[in-house]
Amino acid sequence: MKAQAWLAKEGLGHALESEEVRFLLSVDDARVRSLQVQVQGLWALAWALGQHAQPLAFKALPTNAVHQFPALKAGHPTEPWRAKGKLLDRARLLDELDVLYCLHWALVESRRTGSVINSELTEEAVAQRRRAMEWLFTATPWYSIQLDT
Repeated sequence: MKAQAWLAKEGLGHALESEEVRFLLSVDDARVRSLQVQVQGLWALAWALGQHAQPLAFKALPTNAVHQFPALKAGHPTEPWRAKGKLLDRARLLDELDVLYCLHWALVESRRTGSVINSELTEEAVAQRRRAMEWLFTATPWYSIQLDT
């Protein structure tokens, strides 16, 4: 499989969680749909590394977002992309995490009460961006991070 070969070439196979290994071994439509929204988390991590300046809390992914990452299908290496990254300062990361938490809470509350919030982002997209930011401050595995509001 192309993804597994790319991961091996990048030396990243050891970094996969069991959910990701299962996905690579048995790709099906349900798994694809459940993992597609995780691109939101990738976008948040790219922001945390200074790879783009778009704030995370209120804007949908730009249509060209995929082109801002190394192309797995083409076998592009991650090293040049990683070399450009520099983790933003802790205070800025925590500020963004706080805003994402508040927006996530508001979207959950909106769903719970039937009220309407004007947001470009879905509850699921905000949750994945928040998961990424939470992950930066914990040793908890990605899929075990609690996103209670």
